[in-house]
Amino acid sequence: MTPSRGRLPFWVFDKSRRVAGTRPTDYLSVLRMLRRHRGAVFTDIVPPSGALFERFWDPFIVAVLNTQPARAAAELVTPVLWETFGKGADACRPLVARDGLSDTFIDPALECLAERGVEVRFGNRVSKLDLDGTRVTAMRSGDDDVELSAEDMLVLGLPAPVTADLVPGLETPGEHSPIVNLHYKIENAAGPLMDVPFLGLTNGLAQWLFVRGDIASVTISGADDVVDWPADRIASRVWRDVANALGTPNDPQPPCRVIKERRATFLQSPDQVALRPPAQTAYANLLLAGDWTDTGIPATIEGAIRSGFTAADAALASIGARG
Repeated sequence: MTPSRGRLPFWVFDKSRRVAGTRPTDYLSVLRMLRRHRGAVFTDIVPPSGALFERFWDPFIVAVLNTQPARAAAELVTPVLWETFGKGADACRPLVARDGLSDTFIDPALECLAERGVEVRFGNRVSKLDLDGTRVTAMRSGDDDVELSAEDMLVLGLPAPVTADLVPGLETPGEHSPIVNLHYKIENAAGPLMDVPFLGLTNGLAQWLFVRGDIASVTISGADDVVDWPADRIASRVWRDVANALGTPNDPQPPCRVIKERRATFLQSPDQVALRPPAQTAYANLLLAGDWTDTGIPATIEGAIRSGFTAADAALASIGARG
């Protein structure tokens, strides 16, 4: 599909730019999703049938929410549509980490902190918060405790279950949705494995295929049906999808590493979305960050980043209010 550059969706009237096998009237379902539907699952709003559902909605919902459409909260789809297709083609361009997520996000962040004299301590799991009425007075972390002064603000950017254990009375999403990633090392290829950085796959087990050098990586989101399979079974089954996508359907399976993340995101169903807490807590100097907090968008990298800005803004506002 090839969206128009502007906000008006003229592209739906051009057969060559629409999803294959769809008609302009099929896209009326997009209009239904442009307003929030609190408490509804996606398939309450968009019937799970037809070419547009099979070739666009189903992979789109699973990719963005890591939750199958029949369980996915419809209200989280709306802001994604407004911020992508609602703004035209330029807002729909995917950004690909050229050398990996560490090189793109982690290393620059650590360098930025070091330049500002911030000490980063690894291997210090937070075990307890000391609370005094409406404030956090200390953060306990093994032998490396941190006392908080009256001017300090504390931002917890931890997984939801860990945060819930640390903060009394805090409700967080408690159900999770898994992701399975596979990495195939394809040696002695005649040339580049693909002429694009990644592909979306339909009608198979795999959903996204990324290539960097001789590594073909696959993501299976909403992987409840396969996460309990033995690794070799997953690798063998997914290789059929990968080999077909690479145009080498008869090649034997190369070495593969299978990584299962059972708590990749919280299950983004209506009841779990309702449990997302805001950045501000009941404690004046304690703020929360994380993709599972109430960012207004799904639990994605973008959501995690947005939560960090929200927490930072709240901390600065609190410090400024003190004068």
